[in-house]
Amino acid sequence: MKKITTLFFLSFLCIACVPTTDISNAEKKYFDLTKFVQQQTEMLNAQKRKVKKQVNLSGQADEIQTDTLDWEKELALFREADINSPSLRDSYEISEDKVNGIVIYTAKEEKQKVREISIIFGENNTVEKVNIKEIKIVFSEDNQLYEIQRTMEMQLKNNLLSAYSIKGFQKVILKDSLVYDISATLVN
Repeated sequence: MKKITTLFFLSFLCIACVPTTDISNAEKKYFDLTKFVQQQTEMLNAQKRKVKKQVNLSGQADEIQTDTLDWEKELALFREADINSPSLRDSYEISEDKVNGIVIYTAKEEKQKVREISIIFGENNTVEKVNIKEIKIVFSEDNQLYEIQRTMEMQLKNNLLSAYSIKGFQKVILKDSLVYDISATLVN
């Protein structure tokens, strides 16, 4: 028994000493959506811009105008759509249209929740500064208990968020479907 315990301990020690790959320090294969959204969040929090937001939940519409949004929460779904995890390393095909300035990441398998990310670039891109005009994300999750479909878009002017939208539906077994359409425009 003592040999088994020692063998188990040595095995655990060897596994614990294996270096792990830190995706935050490694070169990312796909567009770094997490970093991009974090930068947008920081800039928007610093600027305190007014936002005109329209929300429609299953036919119930509401509109607000405010300058006190929690941008971390507001853009969370965009940040969560990042595809740079080690488990997704080769899960997306990359297609580029350099003439029109578009890069599209398309899931190779339907099991991937983020089905597609399209990035439309503006003019005057350099290695140091990338000018993004629009980001579009298609998300889909379907299992025996629920189904979720949503399309999210960010529009940018001078690399700063000018508008965004989240549209989709959620169906949970034995419950009513929820259809939603959220759109916001930054005013000043």
